[in-house]
Amino acid sequence: MATITPILAKAQEKFRLLKGEGFKVEADKDRWNEDTIFGKEKNMKCKVSGKDTNNSLYVVEENDPVDVGPPLHIHPNQDEVFFITKGNYLVKIGNDVFNLKKGDTAFAPRNIPHCFLTIGEGPHQMILTYQPAGKIEEFFYNRKNPAYTNGKTLEQQFKEHDMEIVGPKLTK
Repeated sequence: MATITPILAKAQEKFRLLKGEGFKVEADKDRWNEDTIFGKEKNMKCKVSGKDTNNSLYVVEENDPVDVGPPLHIHPNQDEVFFITKGNYLVKIGNDVFNLKKGDTAFAPRNIPHCFLTIGEGPHQMILTYQPAGKIEEFFYNRKNPAYTNGKTLEQQFKEHDMEIVGPKLTK
């Protein structure tokens, strides 16, 4: 019976999604019970998957180490919302740079260059929302796999997931 339990649980979850029922993801947990971890400290937990929303929405909790952030980039088909839950971030959207702290929110419309940088002492945590989900969830899962990233530039990885790097990382 113990060997069939995970199979039954997955089948029940798929049935729940087909019926359009709600669900709960507990604090410090991932929707699928598997964290996406980059390096030693950066970790991401899916809260609402594109699979839950017919690819219309993706929500992820991101925990970042100090002085970390992506290069300036665009999502041609997605809006992105940053909601800070711990620490401080610099967020560049277009020509504006915002200093965000716990409780602050910033909005990056699709096709507008944006990036962020953690600043000050940690911990740093934010909730990112992407609308529509697009290929961003797949990007995060692929990036944690050395077999995927081996031999590919960051530019190639972004491009494969409908994003484009348009500038350097943000600095203090």
